[in-house]
Amino acid sequence: MRLLPPALVVAALLGTSLAAAPATAATPGHHSRYSGLADARAHLPLAVGHPASAHPARIGTVDRRDRVAATGSSLSPALVAHQQALRAAAQPNVTSGSVLSTWDVTFEDPTTSGGDCAAVTTPQRDSFNRAVDIWAHTVASSVTITVDACFHALAEGQLGGATAYDFQQFGGVDFPNALANSLTGENGNATLDGSKEPDILAEFSNSSSLYYFGADPDGIEAACPSGCYDFESVALHELGHGLGFIGSVYKISAGHAAYGYDPLSGDETPFIYDLFAETSGGSSVVDYPNKSSVLYDVVTSNQVYWNGPEGAGADRGREPRLFAPIEGFLEGSSYSHLDYNSYPTGDADSLMTPYAEANDVTRDPGEVMLGMFRDMGWVTPGLPGASYTPLANPVQVLDWGIVNNGGLKDVAIAGSYGVPANATAVVLNLTAAAASKGNSQLFAYAKPRAAPLPPPARVPNLVAAAGYTKDGLATVPLGAGAVRFRNVGGSAHNYAAVVGYFTPTGGTPYASVNPHRVVDTRTGTGTVRSRVGTVARTITLTDVPSTAVAVALDVTGINPSNTSTVQVFSSDLSAPQTGNVHTRPGQSATNLVIVKLGADHGFKVLTTLGSTDVVADLVGWYDASAGGLFRPVLPQRVWGPTKVPASVKDVKAVGSAEGFGVPAGATSLVLDTVASFPSATTFLSTYATGVFPGITTLTVAAGKSASGASLTKPSAGGNVRVKNAAGTSTVSLDLFGYYAP
Repeated sequence: MRLLPPALVVAALLGTSLAAAPATAATPGHHSRYSGLADARAHLPLAVGHPASAHPARIGTVDRRDRVAATGSSLSPALVAHQQALRAAAQPNVTSGSVLSTWDVTFEDPTTSGGDCAAVTTPQRDSFNRAVDIWAHTVASSVTITVDACFHALAEGQLGGATAYDFQQFGGVDFPNALANSLTGENGNATLDGSKEPDILAEFSNSSSLYYFGADPDGIEAACPSGCYDFESVALHELGHGLGFIGSVYKISAGHAAYGYDPLSGDETPFIYDLFAETSGGSSVVDYPNKSSVLYDVVTSNQVYWNGPEGAGADRGREPRLFAPIEGFLEGSSYSHLDYNSYPTGDADSLMTPYAEANDVTRDPGEVMLGMFRDMGWVTPGLPGASYTPLANPVQVLDWGIVNNGGLKDVAIAGSYGVPANATAVVLNLTAAAASKGNSQLFAYAKPRAAPLPPPARVPNLVAAAGYTKDGLATVPLGAGAVRFRNVGGSAHNYAAVVGYFTPTGGTPYASVNPHRVVDTRTGTGTVRSRVGTVARTITLTDVPSTAVAVALDVTGINPSNTSTVQVFSSDLSAPQTGNVHTRPGQSATNLVIVKLGADHGFKVLTTLGSTDVVADLVGWYDASAGGLFRPVLPQRVWGPTKVPASVKDVKAVGSAEGFGVPAGATSLVLDTVASFPSATTFLSTYATGVFPGITTLTVAAGKSASGASLTKPSAGGNVRVKNAAGTSTVSLDLFGYYAP
């Protein structure tokens, strides 16, 4: 028998009151939603758990090796042993609105609880069941999820509490009962006498004036003019804890913290939640010494973040910040909630913060929470995708002088530059001009939610060698409508131009195709056989749907006669004030270009000085009949840095054990290929495994470093092939998002 440890906390919600709150409501300021076990455990029976040997190792944890390679942090041997594939097979495509799980709720009463729980009233029951119904449409399980709920007297201001009744251990990691049962498809939470444990224990204040139980969220103002708390929101929050939004870290003594199921008795098994918590420096919380002051300092640093790709993808590629206040560890509140300042009242993702506000109604788990659930293994409706709208011509949004190492700049884009206020991401053409003092790296990512600063983006969008001017296309999520730019390494003059934007509705989805060459001025493919000069040349594509609004092309300028700029733009328009590919004599240059098509189904190309040969490889198009919607992930290195000779390497990036956040069914990956210090002038290509399609993703000069963006269609097995044409380069592959139905 495995008993619940005395230190295990029960998630509990307390509220903040309005000035004229009812006398029975909580009257202090902010309170924790979460109380210690001693405050709420008197009515809870002992729990029975299962050793790892009771089940085959069907559930593992995410493999964080590649994230470690990107950050330079190392994992402890104990965690390395836990790194099995959690999601080797992709989760099914769950359709929102379907009933995904069956729930069985038992309301404890004086008969069953020995007088501790009051008889449930009809408003209490109905409101609680509505919260259950939301979760039944949100988390998938073939095993019935069982809940014991109790209404009784709680401490002043405490609204409710909940926890997983017990945990099941797989691969050295503890999973809450409901999640473990969902993953195995079996009810593994049986007691020694063969009966079944509940999955979740929940308790709520029995104060009749504390709550609003109405079904209509708009009715709370009339029903509670002096302020009360929406019970359905409270119940939804507490059930979220019971489903697994709970970590094992707690305070064991003044200035000391521990993690694990029962570390004081020798059981240091982390919860699955714990494995995704890290510091702003990229170190896992459970890599710190257990039962130590160091761990306590970490969880009271105000800088603990969730590093799962699904959670980060749901937060526009940013790592969600967890509640870890510097004032000290708040038992039951710290660590097992989202940060209140990052997700304030009224934010769509505020449900799992540690504070409730009177008359606030939050009846949606929020995309960030659901992403975190998917990281842990829950099947939920996936992150909604966004569709693309090209601008008629690119619009410059950044002209950033000479920027030195560490320079930061936030640029508000949504609501300006032809980008609507509801845009969720933008396509930017980035340029680093005349980089000096070593390689310059330009990062572009969603503006962080709140101070202190979260972990900065760890992989750049553009790498330029000293003395060179380099372009790179970047698909960047918007945070509060803005993009944060950061320069690392050598100084450079940085530019950015908006090419198009993504919105939840109203745009055009993307179709990824087998890449192939559609233009080559050296051979006359797709155009006349002559170099491109300063007079615009119109090129019409013949193998693109007539309804396509834009195409994605890898464009290369070859053997230019001058230092110049290749411009690619709609055939309906005059040349813009922005460029796509900067070239210099003796060196080819490549950039991914997304260009709006004209009425003749074409685009124009010219060079601003002299002449150059141009090749263009088609990788996809945007068309109403396509199915690809964009979804961001945590920007991350999925492979490398690895020395690659003149050969090919296959990289597993879709539905992988490494937990990159790309599900099976993804039709295209938003990638950057980075080549460092090649021994020879070369080109690199990324494509699905198989016969080389003769395309170019990145061109790079001997001894110089550069990056090249791509929209790469993966193979049926989820692989991407990287080809280096000549010499030896140190190559990395960075992921920024994906397209999927």
